[in-house]
Amino acid sequence: MLCLFIQESAICVINLLFLYIHLNLVLLFIVISAGGVINGIQKYGVDYDFSKPFFIQFQDLMKRIPHMALVNDDGIASMNCEYTHDVWFSKNCYMVFSGWHIENVMYGYFINAGKEIVDCLLNFAETEFVYECINCTHGYRLKYSEFSRACIDSQFLYDCKDCSNCFMCCGLRNKKYCFKNEQYTKEEYEKILGKYKLDTFSSVEKTKNEYSEFILNYPRRFAWFKQTLDCSGDIISYSKNTKKSFVLKKCENCKYSDFGGIQKDSYDLTMSGELSECYEGEVVDHSQLNFFGLFSVKSQDIRYTQHCHNCKHIFGCDALRNDSYSILNKQYTKKEYEELLPKIIEHMNDMPYVDKNGVIYKYGEFFPSEISPFGYNETIAINNYPLNKEEAIEKGYGWQDNIQKTSDKETLFYKNIPDSINEIGDSILDEILGCIECGRNYKIVASELTFYKKMNIPIPRRCFHCRHISRTKKLNPMKLWYRSCMKEGCTNEFETSYAPDRSEIIYCEKCYQQEVC
Repeated sequence: MLCLFIQESAICVINLLFLYIHLNLVLLFIVISAGGVINGIQKYGVDYDFSKPFFIQFQDLMKRIPHMALVNDDGIASMNCEYTHDVWFSKNCYMVFSGWHIENVMYGYFINAGKEIVDCLLNFAETEFVYECINCTHGYRLKYSEFSRACIDSQFLYDCKDCSNCFMCCGLRNKKYCFKNEQYTKEEYEKILGKYKLDTFSSVEKTKNEYSEFILNYPRRFAWFKQTLDCSGDIISYSKNTKKSFVLKKCENCKYSDFGGIQKDSYDLTMSGELSECYEGEVVDHSQLNFFGLFSVKSQDIRYTQHCHNCKHIFGCDALRNDSYSILNKQYTKKEYEELLPKIIEHMNDMPYVDKNGVIYKYGEFFPSEISPFGYNETIAINNYPLNKEEAIEKGYGWQDNIQKTSDKETLFYKNIPDSINEIGDSILDEILGCIECGRNYKIVASELTFYKKMNIPIPRRCFHCRHISRTKKLNPMKLWYRSCMKEGCTNEFETSYAPDRSEIIYCEKCYQQEVC
């Protein structure tokens, strides 16, 4: 499951409705809308119609209710975070998706606790002045690095820990002034670093290729686990008995989940946390017995809901607040609700929704992707599971022919952008640039330019959408294969997200720990 950035134009308001659809293994129906913040939302309530399948009735309800474009707490617990989605307790953030307790962060996804961060993915735990990093924690002035912890003034690191002033290294521990895993004096290291001219775009591009080839020479652990017991998947920490899951923290007895934390006794969740006994949901935080929910938080015993918060005992509702005993947004007494609900469940099984491909949706199935208002190519699914238009439509997914973007409006072509950040003036802020990959127009904002100059980073030639895609491609797929340790003489077997045909050297945990410095 893994977002997504779409920019409408370099100078127009960005349409964020299309940016946050998260799909897991199969396309989930996700609606990026909050709706119902107005008073009297119950006026949209209707009687349950036993002559129609439930999912058709829910779709009709969804279309009638007004929706918000974004979900964040800007102006409440956050400040100056208008162009963000699912961002909380934060300040001065721009184009961030899923962030908590962050400040001065741009173009990030799933960022927790840190500031001065640009173009990062899955960064946690008090990182500061970090650029183009993936799953790095407690870093400071760290660039172009992956899976590294507590590293300072370094760049192009892979799985390094407690290192400072290191460049293009892999698997190091407690090292300083290292280049390609070799020890140098401070003077020698600085001379090598200077030769690479990382203030220029052309040299950074060459160094990225050199780094990618270099790290293939070193073994990798079969999965990124930290203080886990009886877990399978990847990027899991402080968890127990959590299976086939990815990017989770502090979870117990969970399965088929991703991008979450503090979960217990729950299955099939994404982007959720602090919950128990929940099933099949997207952002169902602080809940118990929350089944088939979409952005429905702080609730208990709710089923098939969208953006219903602080609710109890509701079914098939959209955009309710502090409500209970409602079905299709119509409120009932406790007795009426408990009498009607079993009849509806029976009806869902007797008259299921059948999509165009003949797939049957009874009670217990998630929302049919067919009724999603979003096209497949508007979601991150197309990045993780590429399909062309014909293939997507054949599988029953929608398709958007008019993706919002601006192209061919650039005032400064990428070939004419000065190679070094030291040659860039404030005039770049007035220019419209064009992505060298997709042609999408984009701009450099003032806070972004300040960051690049402070970190000695060249102006990017790719739009933030393409930059995000390149980062997500560095993550392994949310899929597991059975493999054996590749170290000679070892017979240990494990489940790993590294496919058998990949070129990386994959070790079991024991053999890996013997190799790292």
